[in-house]
Amino acid sequence: MEIRNWADLKAFANQLNEDQLTKPVRWWGDERGGEIAFAKTLEEDYVNETGDGVEPISAYEDDPDYQDCEIEVVFEKGYPILVDKI
Repeated sequence: MEIRNWADLKAFANQLNEDQLTKPVRWWGDERGGEIAFAKTLEEDYVNETGDGVEPISAYEDDPDYQDCEIEVVFEKGYPILVDKI
């Protein structure tokens, strides 16, 4: 089943039997995989201002270089995410 959004993921999870639902949530890719540690919704907007990855917009609140800049939001507050174990 192709997963394009959270509704697709929910539909997939609803098809699992009770035994499958007790298994750890795992993910895998071409060169890396892991176990999901938790799910959450973001408590604030996240941006990628430096190009090094996303960070909370609050990281720029007291930075004078960004006081008058419009920073592009990558993930809005409330966006659901899964976090892997490291």
